[in-house]
Amino acid sequence: MSDLRIHAALSPRVAVLSSPDVDRVVQLNGIPDLSTLLRPFEFSVERLSVRTSQLETRVCDRFPLRFDSYSLFNPEAASAISSSHSQPLPRPSAVGRTNEELLDRVNHLIATNIKKWDAQVPRPVSTARSSTLKGQRDGDDDEGNDRNEVLDEALAKLQRGSVEETAPWFAAVQQLVFGQRAIAKHESFGHPVAVLMAVSSASPDPMNDFAKLYEATTQSSPFPAHPSLNPDTLKYYVLIHDVRTSGSDLVSSKEILEQIKKTYGLHCCLLAINSASDDRVAAPTELASLWAPYLTSSPTSPGLASPTPDSVPSNVATMLDEEDVKRIKGFIRELTAQSIVPFMERYVQHMGEHLANSRKGLTNRLFGASRKLFGGVANVGGSGDKSGNGSSTLGGLATSGGYDLQHESYPYSSIEAQTRRLADFAFTIRDYKLAASMYDLGRKDFAGDKAYRHAAGATEMFGLSHLMIMYTSRSPPIDVDSYLAQACHEYGLRSPARANATVVDESHALRATLLYYEAYRMLGYLRPAPAGLLRMSQKSDEVLAPLLLEQAALACLQLRPRPSLRKYALYLVTAAHKYQACGQKILSLRCYAQAAVVYREKGWALIENHIEHELGMQAYNEGDSDAAVAHLVKLIRPSANSTVEHEGFLRDVQTAYKYSNQSSTDNDGAKTLTLPYPIFDSAGATLRFVPESSASATSTIDDAVWEKLEQDLVDNGLGERTMPDGSKKRRKRPTSQTSTQARQVPINQTFWLDVEVRNPLGVDLTIDTIRPVLEVNSSTANDVEPAKQLSADEFESDDAGKHAFGPFQHRRIRVAIRVKKEFKSLRVASVTFRLAETIHLVQQLEKKGKRLNGTKEQRTSVAYGLDLSLAVSVHGPRPTLTAKIIEPPQQVFLGEQVRLKVLLKNEGSSPIDDLRALCDQPEVAIFDTDSKSPEESGKQYTMPNHLGPVVPQSILDREGHTELQAGQEVETTLIIRPVRTGDVSLAWLLPFSSSDGETYLSRLALSTHVSPAVQISVATKPAKGTACVHDVIVEARNQLSRDEVRLDALSILSPLWRIVSNDGKDGTTSVAIAPLQTWRGRLRIEAVSTDTKGDDDDQYTATKLQDLLLSRDVRRPPPPDVQLQLSSQVYASSSPSSSRQTTSLLSLHREARKVWRLRMLLSAFPTLSSRDRSSTFTLWDVRDFDLLAHYTILSATEPNRAGQTQVYGLQPGPSRSQIRCITHPQLSSSSASKTGQIRSLYAETIKEKASLLQNILLSRLALDQCPTVVHIEPDPREEADEKRGRRRYIFVVRNFSDRYRTRVEIQLGDGANWMGRKTLRCTLEAGGCSQLIATRLDDAGGDDDSKGIRFEVVTESYLPDGEKKEGVLVGRFVEQH
Repeated sequence: MSDLRIHAALSPRVAVLSSPDVDRVVQLNGIPDLSTLLRPFEFSVERLSVRTSQLETRVCDRFPLRFDSYSLFNPEAASAISSSHSQPLPRPSAVGRTNEELLDRVNHLIATNIKKWDAQVPRPVSTARSSTLKGQRDGDDDEGNDRNEVLDEALAKLQRGSVEETAPWFAAVQQLVFGQRAIAKHESFGHPVAVLMAVSSASPDPMNDFAKLYEATTQSSPFPAHPSLNPDTLKYYVLIHDVRTSGSDLVSSKEILEQIKKTYGLHCCLLAINSASDDRVAAPTELASLWAPYLTSSPTSPGLASPTPDSVPSNVATMLDEEDVKRIKGFIRELTAQSIVPFMERYVQHMGEHLANSRKGLTNRLFGASRKLFGGVANVGGSGDKSGNGSSTLGGLATSGGYDLQHESYPYSSIEAQTRRLADFAFTIRDYKLAASMYDLGRKDFAGDKAYRHAAGATEMFGLSHLMIMYTSRSPPIDVDSYLAQACHEYGLRSPARANATVVDESHALRATLLYYEAYRMLGYLRPAPAGLLRMSQKSDEVLAPLLLEQAALACLQLRPRPSLRKYALYLVTAAHKYQACGQKILSLRCYAQAAVVYREKGWALIENHIEHELGMQAYNEGDSDAAVAHLVKLIRPSANSTVEHEGFLRDVQTAYKYSNQSSTDNDGAKTLTLPYPIFDSAGATLRFVPESSASATSTIDDAVWEKLEQDLVDNGLGERTMPDGSKKRRKRPTSQTSTQARQVPINQTFWLDVEVRNPLGVDLTIDTIRPVLEVNSSTANDVEPAKQLSADEFESDDAGKHAFGPFQHRRIRVAIRVKKEFKSLRVASVTFRLAETIHLVQQLEKKGKRLNGTKEQRTSVAYGLDLSLAVSVHGPRPTLTAKIIEPPQQVFLGEQVRLKVLLKNEGSSPIDDLRALCDQPEVAIFDTDSKSPEESGKQYTMPNHLGPVVPQSILDREGHTELQAGQEVETTLIIRPVRTGDVSLAWLLPFSSSDGETYLSRLALSTHVSPAVQISVATKPAKGTACVHDVIVEARNQLSRDEVRLDALSILSPLWRIVSNDGKDGTTSVAIAPLQTWRGRLRIEAVSTDTKGDDDDQYTATKLQDLLLSRDVRRPPPPDVQLQLSSQVYASSSPSSSRQTTSLLSLHREARKVWRLRMLLSAFPTLSSRDRSSTFTLWDVRDFDLLAHYTILSATEPNRAGQTQVYGLQPGPSRSQIRCITHPQLSSSSASKTGQIRSLYAETIKEKASLLQNILLSRLALDQCPTVVHIEPDPREEADEKRGRRRYIFVVRNFSDRYRTRVEIQLGDGANWMGRKTLRCTLEAGGCSQLIATRLDDAGGDDDSKGIRFEVVTESYLPDGEKKEGVLVGRFVEQH
């Protein structure tokens, strides 16, 4: 972008004074005067060189001029010259206008051309018509990204466009304002630089005519109406030769020209015009169009691109041809290059030196101060002023006069006025540095004199000069908006003497703002532009204010590096509001449409509603009801608008819809209209395949749970089954997996679309005519082919009725659907409905599937699989099973045993068998298929000791042979016993087989809330006495706040431990725990005699760990089953059923213990994989025992509720290492050669093995504790010994180990007088006990026995070994007592 527009607004003015003969010659072409003839060529001077005060040459791409009639500056002199001929009035754009007149001209300009401009500039691409009516949805991220790209492209196009491309109406108004060249007192840009005098060569006495013109321009007061104008102007003389009347011979005209040169100097020229041939009827259109903009009543100020009127008068340029145009251009270039520019250069060079000298030195400073104090100096004649109006300083600079407060002006001969003229001339010849320095000096002087308008003009040009310096020097831009703000403020001030005078706003502040804005765009630095335009818009009236606001918005959009989009949209909305207020509907609509591009889908509902409502109502008022509906339908959405506004929105949509094409089409045609806000909740929409009363709750379970269950079934539940005839048959894979394929229904079977409907408005709303739309589902998520919709002959749906919703109310509705043909996969794609009994709409039901994460491409991008919650497969008759829980509980207690009834029904036409269940939480629930009576205390149980996955459980019988005939119903018992509190959701996958051997699937689910009831805390310690028994201290706390809890029994389940018999005291004491109270009791347990299976369990774990450490890939058999002992202590008066264990309940306990065991192993061995943990360790350690607390909740209002809570993995007594084969390997030379040199190929594997070994050594598996316990018991013969002065001590030594033989040595302390040996020794087998006696003599001066005695116990534990008599030393322990 060049600086032409700025210099065109401030171009040198040339006053044209012509004789009546010249006017008659020009008027032959339909042109009123000579200045109008020259106007189209004001910008014709190109590539002109100018010199600055520093003698730097600069080339101007164009050097514009401004030709005005002399009558504009001196009407009396012009009328005297043309007394016999009427002088044409000056052009409207050449006369200063008031603000009201300027507004009238702007309104007329926009009203005349706005339709042409609107057709020329396209509307934003993201309109409501292109987005809403096509049914685009913003729910999917991929489509949302595409939509964002469209919006970004629309904004990018506005960013790249120029003002002429995006807002030609503003460019025209800018030219109009720049064309308002008022004759201002505070600047010299509006003053004439030259006077062009023209005389016709056909005049009887051309020299006399020139003399008259010269006399008129050289009077003592050449501009009496404008005394502030400087009469020192360039005089230029033009001799007009009329070729039509005087012929093409220029000899006589050249002779006259020579006389002119001798008389008036070299500033003269001969111009021949009217050279067209006589036979030409009219001028060519291209030629006549040059003057058309200056002859019409159009208020434009043509600049670089003048509009071409629709009609051109036929008499325009009838005698002109192309040669005349070339001569005029050559004349103007000669005038500019040889006269005007040298004149201004000499003035700048001369006045710059003298003005600099005049402001230096003490004398001139004192002179300036006295002039300001006393108002000026006396006039003294000097050679520098022909009129005798000034005085000359030491430098030859005229300095007469001071500031006239009454007229708000300076005399042209004053130093301030000449400083301003020098600065303006320097700016014109592109000497911006000199201009800036002069403007700076002038604005300080003007501010001291309180000449506010002069100071404002100097400040304005000071900042503009700096912007031009940045442009020419390509230096980084700086913010000069403060100068513009100061100038606009000072333009509105008045001196005290003129405070009550009528204010005539000549729009200087508006012109300054537009000049700065043009400079900002020229520099590409728009950061300060919005502030200046906004400030000016607040001071402007009517259409000028929104014009400036619209440009402020465009400047915000074009900011670098990041546009200010919110300000851009806000300014556009404000501009649209003001456009609408002053009647510019088209411009208002454009601003609203551009703002909507930013505000749509940003969540700013209030402002978006305002925009869409205005767009819709304007479109409706213009008769475009379809566009109105497209905008107004966006108002049906939740927002903070008032109820009255929501009611108005709905009414406007209904009114516009009635008159649109949508209402006249059939129902299918109306499906193309959709709402931006989903009334139907797509995320919660699902298909129901059983009635709601079944309470199956399968839809509440996440699809990931079903998918895992199906995978577990494939991995662990497809083994061989035993047929009734004893043969073996392997089960087949399921024909369809419910989580990876659509749910299946037979033909004509009813299923339901269950979806939540929300009223987005704050008023009552009705919805009816709800009809689902089914499509054939695509095979891939990214399939772009249009899906086939099912016709009315292929499916049917029941009428859901008319639903009335209150303000913001939401409710779930169900629509019954039946499909009449077989389809592999269908999907409910959308829903059609009628809103408010008027508007037919459609809403897409789009849901994302699971996030894909299988491949690298999927992990690095956002990809989703297919969603199957709205998919269905319709097939012919096949086996179908439904399962329903009868009266599911809403709340249960932790550990409560609840027995539920499950109703199973064969909905198919053929029998089914092998009905099994696979639960996602097998530790919580199990189907009770055990027909045996409850087991009594003391019974031994055999339980699998592995940690492998659970297998599906048969429901009807253990073998799965029971058949369920077609249409048959059967009830079975389901036992649930929660093991964690909070909301619990259980899911069962029900596989079953048909007569053809295929495997089919059904589902069952239950959701409930679990509350705490009883909390159990357990601690163990060795019991007193000579037996190796332990005391188990139990604390039971009732966590209920109202109900009492009865403790029925405490049970121990363990491979090694049992409760010691309590001499028949069971059942004699009832334990009742009040609300929020704690009961404390004690059990005594002892080890039972066991075989070597415990050693086998230890050996299994140790061997598996060795395999992992040595990277041995050996398939080993699972660990042997474990024999468990169940012993109980009953507190209730009668044996309750809750304290008795069945096989089903023990299976629940086994699965719950498996979950606890895996969780503990995970914390102890985090480096092992879950598969290795399950295969390496056993479910039970041989020294483990579980405590089971059986309770009953005694409620006064409800039936009693029984249950049990348990504590797992308690180990009384000392720990022993279970992995001595790893920590103490005994390798022979042969075995060492095979296993001692195991190496790994990868360093990372070595690190993993080292980490695993570290975890093993820090775990309980490698821990050896002292197996012996020593305590002292009193001797029954102690009284007899005291009489003889002796004390006897019995040391009871017990070996609590189940495997180690111990050798114990007790060393008595030196502080007492012991009889006999001071070292006591014994050897104990596992579980053995020994008593050692020591005697001490009492001395009169002996130690006080109240402080006790001191002794040291040294224990050595040995592992039995057949080769060594004593065994292998395991550890040595020393204790001080």
